[in-house]
Amino acid sequence: MLISVPNQLFLLREFCSRQPNKRATERQVERGGLLLLRGGYQHNKKRENKNGTTVWCCVKWQTRKCRGRVVTKNNLVVSDDPHTCQPNFAANIIKKQLNQCRKLAATKSDPIPTLFNNEMSSLADFGLDLVATIPKFTSIKNSLYHSRNKALGVKRTTFQTASAVEIPDAYKDKILLADYTDQRNRIIVFGTHNAKHLLATVEHIFADGTFKICPKPFYQLYTIHGDLGSSEETSNVVPLVYALLLNKKQATYEILFQIIKSQVPDWNPKKFQSDYEAAAMNAMQKIMPNCKIVGCYFHFKSALRKKAKELKLNKNPVHKAHVAICGALSLLPQHLISDGYLYIMEDCSNNGQ
Repeated sequence: MLISVPNQLFLLREFCSRQPNKRATERQVERGGLLLLRGGYQHNKKRENKNGTTVWCCVKWQTRKCRGRVVTKNNLVVSDDPHTCQPNFAANIIKKQLNQCRKLAATKSDPIPTLFNNEMSSLADFGLDLVATIPKFTSIKNSLYHSRNKALGVKRTTFQTASAVEIPDAYKDKILLADYTDQRNRIIVFGTHNAKHLLATVEHIFADGTFKICPKPFYQLYTIHGDLGSSEETSNVVPLVYALLLNKKQATYEILFQIIKSQVPDWNPKKFQSDYEAAAMNAMQKIMPNCKIVGCYFHFKSALRKKAKELKLNKNPVHKAHVAICGALSLLPQHLISDGYLYIMEDCSNNGQ
């Protein structure tokens, strides 16, 4: 980070200092090249000399005829000629923080507006907005998005259609498992090389889709987790596959499972557990006919409560208790479930219903 503002005392010192330290030669990349910030002034790189020194001239040498100049060598100040223009410490602090935003945009995956707000809000917290104009996001967003796109090696990172989505080359070798496209569908599957190895050996897999955090223009992010050896005391379930899907049709799930099978020929799970989504369960049964299909206990109880609410059985405490007990039926051996249900209902008062 080019600048940190741990407290107001530091900020005050940054404004009031007129004799900066010999090592205070902070540089950042601007569109026109390197920019050196020192003592409240900004300097453009003019030339590099044969003796290893670099000459920096005040950015206002043309508009204000300022002859301020700094000569550096090995990041140390050799000479510092005085300026005739006025220093602007606030502008330099803002410039440093904007440069930090660009760095984060290029190295982090957080949303660009979030990065900008987090970094620039600290300036207002220390009262810098009272002495200088802090840029708005709309005025700097193009630069931030350009930094991210350049780092990823793509022209853009937001798309209107799935067919237009570009996958950065940096991701293709590391985590891209498959990229399927036809006239109406596109499925992008991510998984590491280690995940492929684990898929070939794991016997119990869990699958579920999420919609709220799925990036547009896709409809859902479908994940497949593998049980790497859970016990009664500990759980060892890890994510292995992330798939971007345009819908939740059975045909799409069939293609997804076929894609995984084509990339990992030894993928042959014995148990597939999901949230009772019929399309996914039917697709897995079709692609993996020998795989046991089971539902998730959490989603089973959720479905039970939902049905009880539809039947208005959630008002009476006695009915609510019996619905909760019914949720435990799935934990019984299959041949005892009918007897268990009859046992529960013997103690259930229907109150005339």
